[in-house]
Amino acid sequence: MQGLKWIKLKTSMFDEEIFKLIEKMPEGTNILLIWIRLMMLAGKCNDSGFIYVTESIPYTDEMLAIILSTEVSIIRLALSAFEKFQMIEIHENQVIKIVDWESEQGTESLEKIREQNRIRKHKQRERERLLLSDQSECHGNDNVTMENCHVSSRDGHAIEEEREIEKEIDIDNINNMSGEDKNDLEKYSFFLSKELFNLIKLNNPNFKNPNLKTWAKHIELMVRVDKRNIQEILEVIRFSQKHSFWHINILSTDKLRQQYDRLYIEMINNNPQGGKANEANQKKIQKYDIDKYTVR
Repeated sequence: MQGLKWIKLKTSMFDEEIFKLIEKMPEGTNILLIWIRLMMLAGKCNDSGFIYVTESIPYTDEMLAIILSTEVSIIRLALSAFEKFQMIEIHENQVIKIVDWESEQGTESLEKIREQNRIRKHKQRERERLLLSDQSECHGNDNVTMENCHVSSRDGHAIEEEREIEKEIDIDNINNMSGEDKNDLEKYSFFLSKELFNLIKLNNPNFKNPNLKTWAKHIELMVRVDKRNIQEILEVIRFSQKHSFWHINILSTDKLRQQYDRLYIEMINNNPQGGKANEANQKKIQKYDIDKYTVR
């Protein structure tokens, strides 16, 4: 299900009695911040107020401490307070649910967002269908005008550009790249995008060719803005395409970025040694400064 990009918060929220009581508790300010972060997680899940890593994996206190960058003891204090004040419910499977989520967020608004997402996906599929139709017409009909072939030609040019970029980078083994090779974040992001695409193709040979330059932009944002570790991104990509649930849900770098925290937590939960680049790779990665790059 598509996650929400925003949630509603009342401007008078902190004037309510419950929040005034919480504020006076030990770690009250941190607990209020945790509440807002839980609301955001519920928005990302977009499942009637439920909060989870996946539908089969609930957040543990330790996971929430990592995600929310706070101590486990404060997480437990916060959850206890929220449950006491009937702000959350903790179900038998330990999944957290925000009480009155849909009434607070507006069921009608949420349904409208879901419908907009459905329409957008439908339009995208229609554009892809028309593009394939145009390409077939251009290759199979000598009477087709140049104008009619413009879209196909432009798309073909983009593919050629992607191939040229691919030639300039070692896409077989990221660990063998020298520190100098890592100077170009754009090419490096292209490698990771290509890796994801290749693994998707292994699972689904009929998967349509994406615009890898567009995919690479999302990787650049993950590295430069989200401060993700490059080796770690590669491990998460490979984990996602081996996973029975995620391999049918992570079908673009945009989706990878949206679900990254869930993927990472599940990866290290399944394999405590996973999710961390080995010491040698860490030293290589630290040789360059990500902040000096700009997204083109």
